[in-house]
This record gives sequence, C-alpha cells and structure tokens, in this order.
Amino acid sequence: ANTMSTDGRACVACAERLESPAGSSLCSEPPPSPVPIIIIGSVAGVLVLAGVIFALVFVYHRRTRSGKVMREAPTGEVALMFTDVQSSTLLWDKYPDGMSYALDLHNQLIRHQL
Repeated sequence: ANTMSTDGRACVACAERLESPAGSSLCSEPPPSPVPIIIIGSVAGVLVLAGVIFALVFVYHRRTRSGKVMREAPTGEVALMFTDVQSSTLLWDKYPDGMSYALDLHNQLIRHQL
C-alpha cells in the first residue's frame, strides 16, 4: 500500500491512504493517545521532586553539623556557657568538614570540663 499523501507526507499511523473529496490524504487510524506521554511525564516529575526533597534533607542534616538531637531535657544543675571561635564564619566557608570535627571536639572538651 502507498503510504504517501498527494502532498508527499507519509501516513504514520496506518499503512493505507484514503482520498478525501478535496484530494488530501486521510488516515483511517486515530492519532496515538497522549496517555503514555502523560504517565511518563508524571513519573519523571515525581522522581525529580523526590530528588529535590532528598537533597534538601541531606543538606539540612549536614548543616546541623553532627545531626545529634537531645532526646530528654537535662535534670539537676544546668550550666550555660557561651564560647566564640574566632573567624568561625570564614573557617566554616573554607573548611566545613574540618570545622564540623573541630566543633564536635570543642563541645566534647567543654562538656568534660563542666
């Protein structure tokens, strides 16, 4: 069967050519359904959204330094101590992993001394 229309376009959906009264080619098959494209797009969108959420949680967890959370309120005597690491903002920008370790070590030493 000839699959070319009178203007040279091929009929993709079927292997036959139907002539309309005006002389243009009409295909007897309906156009393909957009449902598979919609499903693939939806799945891709969900995967991208899940990836963004995972990345945000990962970054938030890293920014909380050690990720440790106090589970119970302290009892007995409670001491509050404030310390300052000179140029800490610059050090955090240049050495985030090293500063995380240094801050954990700092906190352990202070807790031990209290």
